[in-house]
Amino acid sequence: MRGSTLCTKATERQRTNGSKCMGLGCSASVDREQPMLEMRQTCERCHTPLPMDSIDAMICSYECTFCTACVSGPLKGHCPNCGGNLQPRPIRVQQ
Repeated sequence: MRGSTLCTKATERQRTNGSKCMGLGCSASVDREQPMLEMRQTCERCHTPLPMDSIDAMICSYECTFCTACVSGPLKGHCPNCGGNLQPRPIRVQQ
């Protein structure tokens, strides 16, 4: 049954702050005080500002953050730190 087990990250979060998995079929809540992603504010290569609502931010699975100009240019779509591919970072609406 989906949602019956928690992923490793969610299990660790639950142990530390009581939040639970938001996976498919899961109705548990998440502690909004502890963000899921570290939203780095600048490109790690050229230091271009990348606010939380920027559509120009790209991240790897380790949350290394780069602007689209660096990713499509010198980085050629790969993170220089881990070698993984870079994907668009989700947008977080500022409250």
